[in-house]
Amino acid sequence: MRRRERCVPIIALLALFMFSGRLAAQGAPDYSDPARWLALPSYTSMDTDIFYLYPTACGTKEHTVCGADDPCMREGAQAHFERQLPLFESLGDVYAPYYSQAAGYENPASTIDRRFLVSGAPGRDVFAAFEYYLKNYNLDRPFILVGASQGAEILLHLLSEYMVKHPPLLRKMRVAYLIDCAVSDEFLRSNPHLRFARPPDGDGYVVSWSGGVSCVPEVSLQRQ
Repeated sequence: MRRRERCVPIIALLALFMFSGRLAAQGAPDYSDPARWLALPSYTSMDTDIFYLYPTACGTKEHTVCGADDPCMREGAQAHFERQLPLFESLGDVYAPYYSQAAGYENPASTIDRRFLVSGAPGRDVFAAFEYYLKNYNLDRPFILVGASQGAEILLHLLSEYMVKHPPLLRKMRVAYLIDCAVSDEFLRSNPHLRFARPPDGDGYVVSWSGGVSCVPEVSLQRQ
């Protein structure tokens, strides 16, 4: 009986991996469409941008992966955005894409399992959205990365797989805020282009903490 009970979550996890891979193969959303963005400024009013990824927005059991157009995911994303925006909106203009999410991300799983999940359709969407943002909206301004939970996990994937191939972007990144996401010493050793920020100057580094947006560490997000 114990052996059978252990097999159930493994089978469910494998199904989630396979579905995420199939969804990733379908291609990313068209981010030239404003409807694909949760937040898209009509004009720039500040000298810094914020690229924001919301946390897991829909825990539906009907789908293993929620696509970028899933109504449940969009509703949850809007609710998260409204709660978290006041903390960051004074720091820059906010760009937030809708992206596919692993619906089972918040279920108990190892860090490796979660990072594998977000490297499929969620990572594909975010990489495409970030590239479109850089080419069409950023206009060479410095930027801040902000992500919570699953969104932060995807930003870790972006930092380790995308940013390392584009060194000039690291000089433009003021800080990466990773909320409720573990950043291990092993991860930092594998990514020597990244390191934890120390106050008072957080430019170009990673800030990670648990406790949600209400527990912001004392790290400056502005250049001194």
